Amino acid sequence: MKKIQKKLSVVLAVMMVLCMFTALPFSASAAETDSTNKINVTSNVTDPVSYEYNANTKQVVVTYNLQAKNMILNTQSTLTYDSSVLKLTSTNTRSTVFPVFGDTIVWNKKLDGRLPFNCTSLDLYNFKQKSVYCTFTFDVIGSGNTTVDLDVQILTGTVADSYEELFEGKNIDISYINYDEERVEGATFTAEAKLVQGEEPTTEPTTEEPTTAPTTAEPTEEPTTAPVTEPTQPATEPTTVPATEPTQPVGETTLNFVVPKTASSPKCWDDGIYLAYSNKYAIDTFTKIQLTKTTDFLTPDLKTDKLTAGTYALYTVTLSKEQAEAVSKAIYVVLVNNSNTYKTYVSSKYNLLKAPTGTYSADYNTAKTSLANLNDCTFIMNGEVTTGTSMDGYGTYTGYWTKCTTVYAVAPASTKWKNCWNQGVYIGYSNDYKIGSFNKIKMTRTSTYADVDSKTSQLVSGTYPVYTVTLTEDQVAAIDASAYVIFENASGTYRTYINGKYSVMKAPAGKEYSSEYTKTKAKLADRAKNTFVICDGISTGSSIEGYGTFTGYWSTSEVKIVESTATLYCVFPAPVKGKTAMDKGVYLAYGSSNSPADLTKIEMKKTADKYTPSLKTKALVGGKYSVYSVTLNSDQIEAIDNAKNVVFCNSKGNFRTLLSPGYNVLNAKSGSYSATYNKGTFTTADHNGETFVVCDSKVTGSSTDGYGMFLGYWNLGEK
Repeated sequence: MKKIQKKLSVVLAVMMVLCMFTALPFSASAAETDSTNKINVTSNVTDPVSYEYNANTKQVVVTYNLQAKNMILNTQSTLTYDSSVLKLTSTNTRSTVFPVFGDTIVWNKKLDGRLPFNCTSLDLYNFKQKSVYCTFTFDVIGSGNTTVDLDVQILTGTVADSYEELFEGKNIDISYINYDEERVEGATFTAEAKLVQGEEPTTEPTTEEPTTAPTTAEPTEEPTTAPVTEPTQPATEPTTVPATEPTQPVGETTLNFVVPKTASSPKCWDDGIYLAYSNKYAIDTFTKIQLTKTTDFLTPDLKTDKLTAGTYALYTVTLSKEQAEAVSKAIYVVLVNNSNTYKTYVSSKYNLLKAPTGTYSADYNTAKTSLANLNDCTFIMNGEVTTGTSMDGYGTYTGYWTKCTTVYAVAPASTKWKNCWNQGVYIGYSNDYKIGSFNKIKMTRTSTYADVDSKTSQLVSGTYPVYTVTLTEDQVAAIDASAYVIFENASGTYRTYINGKYSVMKAPAGKEYSSEYTKTKAKLADRAKNTFVICDGISTGSSIEGYGTFTGYWSTSEVKIVESTATLYCVFPAPVKGKTAMDKGVYLAYGSSNSPADLTKIEMKKTADKYTPSLKTKALVGGKYSVYSVTLNSDQIEAIDNAKNVVFCNSKGNFRTLLSPGYNVLNAKSGSYSATYNKGTFTTADHNGETFVVCDSKVTGSSTDGYGMFLGYWNLGEK
């Protein structure tokens, strides 16, 4: 087979962008109620025609015809009309409005007075004989002179006559219409209308020109596609024949996605994540639907630390029936960022609907999975095709579909050990009694706070953070198969019972605490959206005095999760050797580099508070040094938690806490100064509301004489 000599032309219509356009209704004089009312049918590609109508006119059918010398590859247009006079009837379907384009049409019928549409097909459209380009039926609901207008923005033909010829060197495009560019001869449009008076249609147009000039306004912006960076994959069009379409009917569908950061480009998805589809290989032809970030998080367990060293936000999108049908029929379905630089494979073989389900596999299915069967499933973007263990590829990402289960946990502070959960909360599971054998999945701290009401034993809004974790099918199956399931802190020192009798999967479930555990294990999926409240095993669950012997219950009370935020404070005394070093403020900086110039800096806000560190009282006392604060959103928290280095610094970065992975400020001691930092993974949420006190690294921490070598600690008291 010959190589393709020229890429197929671009379909620029993106329906999510089109939906943002403002509907532009037309004006029609309400005073014009006599029999001289006219309907003007206009277009940028036809001569105008005008029809008289009266109070007996029930409907009008407006038709635009096309005859083209060559086969048509793609098109894009917008119909506008006065919605105070005309109303689209319910009989307008893809098959009735677009008899040639049919189900390949992507359109939006929800806009008032405006209907954009586009389509493309590698099977090509035949308009060599005069055929209906589009035909719309309107109910007449008003009066006065009015206009129906069709703006054809793109019409592309090809010298190829078939799908096969497109890939045999005959895919020379013919740009009949491309916005304001000079048009190519060979495509002729005509317009007509039929007026329905009861049962008798009137078909003859008046001979005079329209008495009212079309009031069609140009859109405030045209749909655009971001500049594309060419993929590293071969530019030749794949020759795979489209898979058989699912036979199951497609309705409204909700899909979820987890998109881990790449190791080398952690910001690659920051410009937006999109579900995109097309019947053409060129990425800039894809219709893109933006995903919405949720408050759920997921840590995929793919046997690689690059994917498990943090929690990743869950994104979602609900597709309309029309969108679901278009996605289901598309040859190519991918995840892509706004600039089209990072994406899953653009390949019919690696269409997202062919991704494996249940567990990851490098082998994709040969046929698409029905969208109905993927409803509420989550696609976890993995790594390269061969191993799935790297996120450093470029346009080569794969993944798998899984049913996810989300559970929550509340861990009140122990009366005897206030800081026992400062290292975070984990769900652990094992078939061995030894604590070191447990597989641990870290939960994400949210900005929702709860407590157990001492009088009712019910879960209520309170003072203790709610943690969340979203688990894949594999993780759920592993937990369900384990003899011991617990909630624990990072070191495993504080935990629920490691005991078959008190497995958390046997804990009672309900709206309030009960000390009666069941004899049989529940399935984790039965606890979806439930909250495990860690309690004492003796009284009501309102306090926890035990040491590694906590019990609890599954609260079925609804918990409204608030997106994670964290507010951090910092006191950075003026260094003795740099009195003015902090005059331009304090910054929180993070990244993988050991050079301060390469770190991402977030400016902190100076507050009205001023304090001086006191290592004798282990508290902050009134003084002369300003307190700075910063409130981080979930994206910033995720980036900081996954960064190798996190420091507090001045604007230039030359005065800063120690820039070294072993001295990441998140691992600094809490409560009092220590030159020895914690080991393990601490997060931004672990220090929410705390103040980092910058100290000297030499002796006492009571002054800052160092130069780029400062240490510090997290003060837990009142600022």
